[in-house]
Order: sequence, then C-alpha cells, then structure tokens
Amino acid sequence: METSPFLCKTSANSAFFLSASFSVFPGYSNVSMIEQAEMHPLPGYHGRCLKIDLSNRSSDVIEIPNDVLQDFIGGAGLGTWLLLEHCPDGVDPLAPESPLVFVFSPLVGSPLTTSAKFAVLSKSPLTQRINDSLSSSGFAIAGKKCGYDAMMIVGAA
Repeated sequence: METSPFLCKTSANSAFFLSASFSVFPGYSNVSMIEQAEMHPLPGYHGRCLKIDLSNRSSDVIEIPNDVLQDFIGGAGLGTWLLLEHCPDGVDPLAPESPLVFVFSPLVGSPLTTSAKFAVLSKSPLTQRINDSLSSSGFAIAGKKCGYDAMMIVGAA
C-alpha cells in the first residue's frame, strides 16, 4: 500500500517521502512527490470526477476546482455539488439524464480506521430532493486508486 506524503509525522520522513519516485496519483509515476503536491495542493483529493455515460458508451473527466473541494467537504458535500451542477432542472429522477454519483471520502487511503467511506447520491423519485447513503468498503479504496474523487453515472444501458 502506498503512503501519502501528506500523512508523514516527522520532517525526516517527509523529506524521504516527498523525494521518492513512486506515485500516489495514477499517471504521475515520473513526477516527484513535491511536484505532485504542487499539482494537487489539497491533501486527500485528486480534483477529478469520472463521468460515465451508459447511453453513449463513453466517459469524460470533470475537473473539480480547488475552491469547490474546500467548500463542499466529504462525500456527501462534494456529491451534492456534483448533482446541483450536472443534474438538469426538472428532470425525472428515474430518467437517463439523472445522475447517480459515487463520491469517495478525502480520508480514503489514510491510516485512520474506518476511513474507506463513500457516499452514493441521487435525486429521490419520492421527494424530488437529493438523497444520500453512506457506506464503507474496498470500493472506495479502488475508486481513489483510479485517480478520481467521484464517479458519476448517467444514461441507460
């Protein structure tokens, strides 16, 4: 398991981890940890959401601004922002355009116990409001290792 450079307790360990050549962020294996920390200034976040469209059989990456990551903390907070930004007004909750969002906690991958949490959010067919559910499993760890803070599914298969 890779160790995040942001969780080091001593300056000697920090210097070692920050100068190491392994990567916490997928796709940046040839970039030093210091350069990665500069590209991702918020510990615990990748700043990206994977949007999967089942109707078109395609996927896109949504970049999430740092100010949003600071203002909408955690799975339920970030998921709410994603739904407000990407769910069309007045859409039926069961329509293909209505997203189902899986959002991973910023603490996923940290040494804290029970930190592998994720939130699942969607628009409720009963109340027309945002519903969320929280869970904990290896799915959150796998999702974060893919380099995303969230996965949004739209469309119909």
